[in-house]
Amino acid sequence: MSTVTNQRVRTVKRLRKEGCDIRYSHVYAIVKANDPVTKSPGRSKQRKWVRYEHVYSNAMWHTDWHAIKDQRTKEMNLITYLDDASRRVTGAAPFREATYENAVIVLRRAISLFGAPATILSDNGSYFVGRSGRKKRTGSWSPTVFESKLLNSNIWLINSRPYHPQTNRKLERFHQSLENEIWHFGRLHRILQHRSPALFTRD
Repeated sequence: MSTVTNQRVRTVKRLRKEGCDIRYSHVYAIVKANDPVTKSPGRSKQRKWVRYEHVYSNAMWHTDWHAIKDQRTKEMNLITYLDDASRRVTGAAPFREATYENAVIVLRRAISLFGAPATILSDNGSYFVGRSGRKKRTGSWSPTVFESKLLNSNIWLINSRPYHPQTNRKLERFHQSLENEIWHFGRLHRILQHRSPALFTRD
């Protein structure tokens, strides 16, 4: 820890003990204005941006529920499956309720169209892993309907870290784009058809 950082921490602690509510950034600005701050070589070096992406399609699908904000369909919840490598929407459909039964309905349809993925990445929502969260496979372990479907299809379920939506950022970005563009298409199914026409082919 640098001398400036130590000085800033000590100053803020002392002022807060005296009842002054002050931020570290304010103290840093004052110190910097009155005394040159030496930048840390490690922090000044630009970090290499690491981007993870599977090479082959169906190596992993992202999935999540999204509460639609558009006024015309704001009471609907959209379940989406997105291929990590190609960014293709392999499955998507709106429902009144976000449940694992509805997630399985769309998953079955997606697998029939594109084949089964090796893994599926989801958050820790109760519609994927149950209300008590992901459990270890012990003698008393009972999988949810969603987990049972994955097990029967030889699909490995991966859960993102709790309170870390960045893990599923690709799907979050798709939902954000959908909300921004839905006004242009008028209806939800039209933008989904535009993004992935295969979803609307007849069996």
